Amino acid sequence: EQPASASAAHGNPGDYDKKLERLRTSYQLFPLNEKLKRGLAEAYANYGNLLLNRRQYEQADENFLKASELYPDEAAFALSRGICNYYLKRYDIARYELERTRPDSPDSVERLYYLGLVLYETDNRQQAMELWELALKLSPDRPELITLLKKARKETAVEDTMDRGHSSRFNLT
Repeated sequence: EQPASASAAHGNPGDYDKKLERLRTSYQLFPLNEKLKRGLAEAYANYGNLLLNRRQYEQADENFLKASELYPDEAAFALSRGICNYYLKRYDIARYELERTRPDSPDSVERLYYLGLVLYETDNRQQAMELWELALKLSPDRPELITLLKKARKETAVEDTMDRGHSSRFNLT
C-alpha cells in the first residue's frame, strides 16, 4: 500500500474517497497517532489541490478546511484555502486565510499575488499594487505580475483625472 502522503492514483476522485475513508477510520481509531493525523491532513490537501486544478472550488475548499482543522497553523493549507476562496469570490475569507500565512511565508510570491488580487477586487488598488511590486522584486520572471501592475496603474491614472460627486445615496465618478 502507498504511504499516507502519496497521491492517490493521479486524480480519480473515487480513489481519493476510498483512501480518505480508510485514513479517517484509522485516525478515529487512533486519534493520538501523529503519523495518521498528518497523513489524513495531507490527503485532504492533495485532494483539494486536484479539485482546485479542476476548478471545483467549492469541493476543494471543503478539503482544505478539513486539512486546516487538523493543523490550524499550517500555512500551506491556509494559502490553498485563501486561493480557493478568491476564485469563489469570498474575498473576506480569502483575505483572512492569505493574511494569516504571512508570519510563516512573508516572501511567498503566491501569497502576495493572490492577496493583491483580493485587495484589487475589494477596491484596495494601492495596497494591491504595493504587494504586486514586492512580488515582482522577489520573482521578476512572472509576466502576470507585470500585466496586473500595468493595468492597475493605468486605471489609477484614469481615476485620478475623474471628477467625483457625492449625494446622500450615491457616489459618482
